[in-house]
Amino acid sequence: MDDSIRIIIIATTVGAGIFLGITLIVLLIKYKRLKRASKLSTPVNIPLEVNEISPQPLPVDEETVYETVPNVDQGFHKDVATNANESEDISAEGQASLHDWAGVLSNADKTSGYETPVENEHQTFGYETSVENEHQTFGYETSVENEHREFYDDVATNANASEDISSEETSGEYWIKELSLKNEDKTILKSQRMLNDRHMNAAQKLLKKKFPHISGLQDTILSQTSFVNTQGEGIQIHNTEKYHWITSASIGGHVRVCDSRYDYLAGSTKVQLAQCYQNLIDESGRLEVDIRPVQTQTGSVDCGLFAIAFAYELTVGHQPVHLIHFDQNRMRSHLLSCFEKRELTHFPQASRQPATQPIRQHNKVKIATLCDCKLPEKCNCALGF
Repeated sequence: MDDSIRIIIIATTVGAGIFLGITLIVLLIKYKRLKRASKLSTPVNIPLEVNEISPQPLPVDEETVYETVPNVDQGFHKDVATNANESEDISAEGQASLHDWAGVLSNADKTSGYETPVENEHQTFGYETSVENEHQTFGYETSVENEHREFYDDVATNANASEDISSEETSGEYWIKELSLKNEDKTILKSQRMLNDRHMNAAQKLLKKKFPHISGLQDTILSQTSFVNTQGEGIQIHNTEKYHWITSASIGGHVRVCDSRYDYLAGSTKVQLAQCYQNLIDESGRLEVDIRPVQTQTGSVDCGLFAIAFAYELTVGHQPVHLIHFDQNRMRSHLLSCFEKRELTHFPQASRQPATQPIRQHNKVKIATLCDCKLPEKCNCALGF
């Protein structure tokens, strides 16, 4: 019995000691947490530096007298102030970074189809000229003299228009809302970057506004889905699978393509042409396309400018488009001016062809449409392209 009691007493004592130890540890942890919390809640007083030295006012020369000039036209000054408020700084034009466009093929000598002599190659529509049976027209009678005056005045007008583009790319506001052009489109146009579908569609809107009876001029985004068959004679700007802009036209029952870079048709271009000009496919299921030997662009980003310039010249029909040589260095500023004036005019032309300009060959291509939907063999009829 004595041993049992002794064991019970020892066990009780050990258990009580363990319990007290655990209790002390818990209390110590709580104490440390409370102490840390009190330190965090204590406000920190940060002394503020006070500048006790008050600035001294600048001395005023009370003897200075300014004379006013009488009879000044106040309206003139108001106009100057108004123009000054509307001006923008274009000094940062050259700061826009170049975009590298990969995948542009250089084998422009590839051709598909047949090379045949060109008959009636001067068929256009727009102005009537003195050459008999050489120009087919839409019946538009506009002043050639006024067109050229507008085109020569573009540079002076654009030089007086300045802009601040420091924050245009981050702004979501419209530059010209009625043409669906955003501020970033203005920045792109002012820098050495490729034009997008909004630029193309805006130019087509201005072309349709000036020549309302022209067919075609469909939204360029339809190149990803399907164009509608163009009734009669018309114009269309296309985007090819190479991210490249070209222009097509149906004139006098013939399809013409103006491409500032290539002398052959990409697969997607053939599909788009077959969609736009189904009514010109012959009984054998072929669509003949005349690729014009137009001016070759310098570089790889100005194809959109040439596509718009070709579209305007084909519409006006003042002279065969393959005989025109544009001043590429002035084309961007001219298009910007046209957008701001909401009117498309002749693009600036060079006085003579540059010596480095390659001689391009005329090419005719026959697109075979082998299915009931009158689209090329490689198209997906279910999707329309």
